[in-house]
Formats: sequence, structure tokens, C-alpha cells
Amino acid sequence: MSYITGTRKPLSSSTTAQPARKPLTLTKPAPAPPGTLRRVPGSSPNRNPTETDIHMSRRRMSMTGTLNREELALLDGVTTEPGKTSFEAGSTGDVVSSPTTKAPFQSYYSLSKVGYVPFNPSKANQDRACEVAPFGRAKDKAFFAVFDGHGQHGHYVSQFVASNLPKAVLRQQDMDSTDPAVVIRAFATTFTATNEALCSPSSGIDTAYSGSTGVAVYINRDTIYCANTGDSRCVLGTEVTYTDAEREQRGITIAPNSKLSAVPLSYDHKPESAQEMQRILQCGGRIEPCRTHTGALIGPSRVWLRDQDVPGLAMTRSFGDQVAASVGVSAIPEVVTRVINSRDRFVILASDGIWEFITSEEAVDIVAHCATPEQACHELVALADSRWRLEEDVVDDITVLIIFLK
Repeated sequence: MSYITGTRKPLSSSTTAQPARKPLTLTKPAPAPPGTLRRVPGSSPNRNPTETDIHMSRRRMSMTGTLNREELALLDGVTTEPGKTSFEAGSTGDVVSSPTTKAPFQSYYSLSKVGYVPFNPSKANQDRACEVAPFGRAKDKAFFAVFDGHGQHGHYVSQFVASNLPKAVLRQQDMDSTDPAVVIRAFATTFTATNEALCSPSSGIDTAYSGSTGVAVYINRDTIYCANTGDSRCVLGTEVTYTDAEREQRGITIAPNSKLSAVPLSYDHKPESAQEMQRILQCGGRIEPCRTHTGALIGPSRVWLRDQDVPGLAMTRSFGDQVAASVGVSAIPEVVTRVINSRDRFVILASDGIWEFITSEEAVDIVAHCATPEQACHELVALADSRWRLEEDVVDDITVLIIFLK
């Protein structure tokens, strides 16, 4: 049975509401030169927007006015580390259970590939994967997560959250409760506490225009808790014999000729969502796509301050992003709970580098044909990378973590 909380409800003034932020001093961006495509990275003055501009406006997570190419490179993260490789394997693990441990999963693997930006050859990978198994010395517990940073300091943000969120979850005693409602509240507490630590001066990270998504899976014996903030995604591959009507009602999708269904364990937090939009507008924000020099709207909806063209965030929940948080962008997660059954085969967590061109049902079908999570990760990353290169002039960072269940 699945429990879904906060799915499409605006945040209220309950104990889990986002804490008040310290006031930020903002300055209006300088006017763009005549003919410049406003708020579209990669555009040049004195020309009309091209299809490439439109694509790039769709991909960028955070934008801060009219920037030159060097400044835009910073938005993707710049590293000067020598010998940086394009593939960054995360962790692999095999779990051997005994009659006393009863671990519900058998193996896992993660893989991350840095993206590509033509004018930024030293681009840093802003994605992070996190695997802690066993969790807190308990072999029947585990914690997995994927974080997708954005903005100039996005790689620092995602690293901070990947390092500190598991510790906060481990310290939260309510995470061991058998009551889903208690665990859900505990997740809100840990996400909020981690975000407060990230945004405090002691972290040393400038989070005004930098942040990270976060999708986390906590496995406690036979129960999966998935907590999501942002637009990374978690999907369960399961053998399901529901009718078409039942699948539509439950939001379950299936690829043609596939034996497995894709069950969503998270939901993307986008400005297009009516409930997410309501919260942003109530907090004094503005939601609209980018505009060309002629005023035409292009790309996805984004979050802006009411009277300033910043920050242009293409999601409504994230860690960090203090400017966006001043108008309702929240770090509080949406939590889905599921009791594992014998038909459940595997869990996929991935950044939107995967999901931009691969549907949930296609990903499930690919993994279903793989013998190991390592093979599945390599196939998904290779396919996502090839589709980015076919469709775009840039490639997003691509990260996937796959857990094979018992």
C-alpha cells in the first residue's frame, strides 16, 4: 500500500512550514542591450532568438539576468581539478541477508557522468549520488539519494546535502517508527534542518542563486520511504496486472510489450503544477517563462521575484536558492511510502539528466532487461547522453542510482 503526502497541497503555517529567511539585499539587473534575448543563456546581442536559444532556455535551472559566456560557464560549475574524468562511478554493493537481517534489497550501483558545455571545458559535475547500506549498522535499513546542483556553486550545495542529510536522518529517532505519518514528519524535519545548515554563514557556501534538488529513498525493513524536493525522480519497477483503468487511476505507466510497470515514487516539482504555483504566488513570487526581446514567451515556466528578473528557477522546491526561497520555493519534501511486495523488482533514482529524454516506463523497460544494476546504470547513462547530444548543443550532468530488490 502506498501513502502520498503533500502531493498537491500548498504549504500551510504548520510546524513543518519553511522557516523564515533572513532578508536579502537585491539589486535590479542591468538592462540588456537592445535586441538581446533576455534571460536566455548563450544568446548574443542584436539578433533574433534561434532554436538553440529556446532549447537552452528550457534546460537551465537558474538564471540571474543577462550574463556573458564566461559568467554562464560559472552557472554550470567550473573545476580546475587536473585529470578529471568524464565518468564518476559511485558505489556498488551486494547485500547478503541472513534470517535475522532480512534485507529487502540485494544489490545497488550508481553512475554519474559530467555534462558538456562548449564554452566551459572545465565544467564540474554538479550531481551527487549517496549510498549508505547498511544504515546505522542495521542491515535491514539503507539510505540512497541523488542530488542535482545548479547555479554557480551548485556542486558545493549538492556535496553539502549529500554529506549532511544522511547524518540528519540517522540522528532522527522517529525515522524508525512503524507509523508512516511519523516518518513523514521526520523527513520534513531532517530536510529543513539540513537546508538551514546549508544556508547558514557557517557552511561557507553562497546559496543566494545556487541550490540542489534531492530525491532520497530510505528503506526500513519492508517499507520504502521516498522523499523528494525538486525535479529529480524516483521510479519503481514492478510486476503489475492492473487493468488499464486501474493503472490510469494509480498513475502507473507501462512500456509497449514490457512485463513491468513504472510506479512513480516521486513527483516533479515544477511551476506548472497548480498547487506549487499557488504557493509561489501567495508568497509574492511571479511565474512565467523567459521572454525574447519582442516579449514572446519561450521555454518552461520559471519562478521570479515579482519586480525583478531573478532568479528564473525552473522548479518550485530545492535546497538553498535563498532568493527563490523568499518567494515560496521550499526545501520541504513530498514523501511517498510503499510496502515492498514480491512483485517489486527494482528502484531507479536519477537526476533530470536522465529524465529529460527518457520516460519512466522506458527506463523501467531498459533496467528490466539488465542482469545487474551496474549494467543498467551504464545503459541508461549511455542512452541519455546520446539523446542529449542528438537534441541539444549542451549535455546536462547525468546521474542514476539503481537498487535491485529481493
